Order: sequence, then structure tokens, then C-alpha cells
Amino acid sequence: MQSCFRKIILFFFIGVFAKSSVSSQPLSSLIDSWKNKSTFHGATIGLSVRDLSNDDLIYDYNGSANLCPASSLKTITTGMALDELGSSFTYETTLSLTIEDGDTCLVLRGSGDPTLGSMRFTHQANGQEILYNLLDDLLLTTEASAIQRIYHDPGEWPLDPVPVDYGHEDLGQYYGAVAHSVNLNENVLRTYLKREKNFDAPWSLELVPNIEAQFDTIVYEVADASTSSLSINYPIGSKALFVHGKMKHGHWRMRVESALHHPEFAALSILQDKLRAMGNEAVVLGDLFDQDHHLLIQESIHKSPELFDIAKQTNTWSVNVFADALMKTMLIKSGLTNPQELVENYARKHGIQGLRCRIMDGSGLSRSNIISANQMTQLVNHFAQNSSNSTFQQSLAVLGKSGTLEELVLQNSPAVGRVFAKSGGLTGVLSYTGLVQTNRGKWLSFSLIINNHVSSNANLRLYLDRFFEALIAL
Repeated sequence: MQSCFRKIILFFFIGVFAKSSVSSQPLSSLIDSWKNKSTFHGATIGLSVRDLSNDDLIYDYNGSANLCPASSLKTITTGMALDELGSSFTYETTLSLTIEDGDTCLVLRGSGDPTLGSMRFTHQANGQEILYNLLDDLLLTTEASAIQRIYHDPGEWPLDPVPVDYGHEDLGQYYGAVAHSVNLNENVLRTYLKREKNFDAPWSLELVPNIEAQFDTIVYEVADASTSSLSINYPIGSKALFVHGKMKHGHWRMRVESALHHPEFAALSILQDKLRAMGNEAVVLGDLFDQDHHLLIQESIHKSPELFDIAKQTNTWSVNVFADALMKTMLIKSGLTNPQELVENYARKHGIQGLRCRIMDGSGLSRSNIISANQMTQLVNHFAQNSSNSTFQQSLAVLGKSGTLEELVLQNSPAVGRVFAKSGGLTGVLSYTGLVQTNRGKWLSFSLIINNHVSSNANLRLYLDRFFEALIAL
């Protein structure tokens, strides 16, 4: 009888293993075919697939290899933020009326709201209008002419918020803008280079927001050419702005978007310009803010959208400055300064053992970020609370339906609407991490990370339709 029982158990496990092997065979064959294609030559592929309900590892190919996840890292940032801060958390930006040494002052204090002025939220005004509204509330009880100085109160926000290992080529780009205590229109500087329709006419710049007061020198090096290109350089700490580029024959206007490095100063300048337009020519920007010297008289507060809406925009459209702000907010609230320590503490706190990674930021823009695909799926399962339709899942882009996944596959793909994920991409890096519902109705988490490829990410994406079809076949 005991021997018969052992045989039944043995047959049961053999049957389970055989079924698992058969279901994962298309995925294994697909990965093998990738290795033989020149597009993937020299690349390192890491893939992890887990059962969402019980954390069982369904498929593992180099799942323990430490790889750079690029923007897939945002799944960790948003998942932790939804859990630690709560989906209804909001940021506050406050404009206060104070008395300092008998003088009436304005004090602008931010809590890191990355959405202030962002046009991703249709109900929200642009940054300038929000600041005007805050000021108008205070001017109901105070004359504009009475205000003598305008200060910025950084609060607990780091004075140097730029990650140490960000490349200059990223920092200068609009997508490389980082979060500050006060942010403005996603910290994007829009520069319009223009001149009258005359080759002898001088160039002029229109800056939005208007930060021209930061500079005492603007140098133009713009040539007439067959194509247009433009770069704007204003080194941090410098008072000079350099305009380099080419203007296409017959064109008289060009726009470029870059990172706004000092959004707090831009916000203060907007308030100062508004007061001067109202006749207060004497108002100046204050130096260092000392809270002990200010008596609070009145304050006006702007609240951000709720964190779930911020997380959804972050994951759907890969908004770096939103993710950066969420990570920094969690660091401030925890009393920590290192993102890696924050993530590792979170994992230990929630029973996720053996997490070994290197996390430098919240957005995934840092090339120094390192984590394995297996660790990514462990965290995704936790963020999703081991069930489908979680708040975390609802924040992700949907294959063929929304965000960065909307046009990834053809609309007739059987995987459309069944993959919920965050994409990631840097030069030589492509990644996708999230959740998938299989043909059998089973929910799985997955993380695909490809590093060190020499092709373009656009070429690699051409192979993803079959990948997602193999995933839903598990």
C-alpha cells in the first residue's frame, strides 16, 4: 500500500512537471531563437515569470542576473509609494504672508509636488496660473504694494537634488529634469529662438517660464543651414546662457525643450513679475530663508492630484520627474538619504528575503541601477497583493490600449488588453515588467530585462509581439 502511494505521488509530480514544461516550451523556444539572431548578439537577457497567487517561479532564464532595469524601475518606486504613502496622498504647495523685521514678505514652500502646472491633469491650470491664484488669495487682505521680499522655504527637501551619477547629456534633456521642493510644468524649459524675417536681424529668445533674470549674458552662435538644430547651455552656477545651433534656410523660429534646473527661482520670479505688473517695483527676492525670523500671518495652499493619479501617469507615460519626486518624498519621510537602503528596508519589512540590488534613483534614468528579473517579480507580486485588479495593476499601461504600450503590438494580437506593464529603455537596455493574464485565466507577474545589446530598441521591439503571445500561452 505504501509503495502504491509513493507511485501515485511520483506520478503526480511528474505530471505537474510535464504540464509546466509543455506550457513554457513556446517561451523557451522563443528565447533560444533570440540568442541566434544578430539583433540580440552579445546581449544579456533576463526573464522571470511568477504565479501571482502564490509566488511560485514559473519560468526563469538568467532570472538571478543583475541587470540595469531602466524605467521598469518605476514599478518599484510607484509600488512602494502606493503602499507607504497611500493612494490618496497629496502634495501641498503653500504661499504664505509673513512679517520679517517689520516687513511684509511672501514665502513659497513646496513639498516636492511634481505635478504643479503639469498639463497631464486636465482639471489643473499651468504653473504660472496656480501661483497667480495663490497670490490672489493673499491679496484679498493685503495690498500688493506692501510686499517687500519673496522667499523660498526648501523645508526638508535636499538643496542639491541631482543624483550624483546622472550624465550631463541626460540632465540637459527635458526628460532628465529632476524634482525639487517646488516644481513648475514638470521642470521643462521651453526655449523659442526667433528673429524678424531678415537675415541681418538679431536673434532673440523667449523662455517659458521666463528665467531671463538669471542671466547677465546671452551668447548666440546660430548659423544658416539646410537643417535645423539647437542646443541651450546654462551651466549650473553660471550667469551666462549659450545658444548654439543652425536655422534652416527660410525659417525664422525654432523651439527646443530642455530641463529647467532651478524651478524654485522661476516660481519666485513669476510672483515678482506679477507684483511688479501691479505697481510694486520695489519687491525683491530674499536671500536665505530663516523660519525663526518670520511671523505667519496668512497662507494659501494648492493641493496636487492624489498619488494614485500621479502613479498612473508615471507608469503609463514614464514620467521621470514624477518618479523622482515619489522616491525623494519617501526618503524624506523615512529619514534616509539612499534609495537602495530605502528599497532594501522595505523588502525586509514585508518579508521579501535576499533582496540584493543597487538603486540610485526613482526613475530608472541612472545607468548604475542594478536588480535581477527574479527580484522584480517578487516585488511586483507584493505590490499587487498577490491578486489581480489591484491598485498597483491599475496604475500600469495596458498592451495595445494605453501609454507606452499602446502601439507596441498590432491590434489583432491576442495579447492586447491582457498585459499590464511598465516599459523601460536606455541605449543598450530594453525592459518590460508587470502582470499578464494567460489564455487559461491565470495571472502571472513577469520581468524581461535585456542589457548590452548593440541594436536599436526599436528593432528589439519588433520581436515583442511573439513574446507576449508566448506569455499568455503559459
